[in-house]
Amino acid sequence: MHHCDVISFSFSKADLIIISTCGVTNYMHNHYRTLIRKYLSIKKKDAQLIVYGCMVKIAPEKLNLKDIDLISFDDRHKFNDLFYKKKKIEEIPLICDDKTYR
Repeated sequence: MHHCDVISFSFSKADLIIISTCGVTNYMHNHYRTLIRKYLSIKKKDAQLIVYGCMVKIAPEKLNLKDIDLISFDDRHKFNDLFYKKKKIEEIPLICDDKTYR
């Protein structure tokens, strides 16, 4: 990923997809697994898919899917290494494509 400040609204063209999770209920666990599978099926072959958030820590056994990387909230500093330290994770805008909550 060379242009970490370029945000694409097309997940099929993205170099990196980050799904931020909450693992409070079984409903949400299932919701995120469905969402992850969706993005795995449409992402570029060489794109990286990262699942981030409390679900990674609370229910990692439900995230044992192939071709994803897991980063827990406690390890969020790892994002700074991903972006070649050009931008800190706190400086990157949040984009939500989840129509479930709209």
